[in-house]
Amino acid sequence: MGELTPFNPTGRKELDDLILEFLMYREKMSNAKSRAEMEYHYNMAIRVLEEARSKREE
Repeated sequence: MGELTPFNPTGRKELDDLILEFLMYREKMSNAKSRAEMEYHYNMAIRVLEEARSKREE
């Protein structure tokens, strides 16, 4: 699977980009081949959700 987020020259992630990134990690979590891999993608998804929450509060 390729990168889901569109090219962003400013480097700032918009809320839509964060949603796509979360969905990507959720997909990778469901396709994980080991518990460690699943936990890694779960933690990354949580990080993205926290980033989206802080962006929404701005």
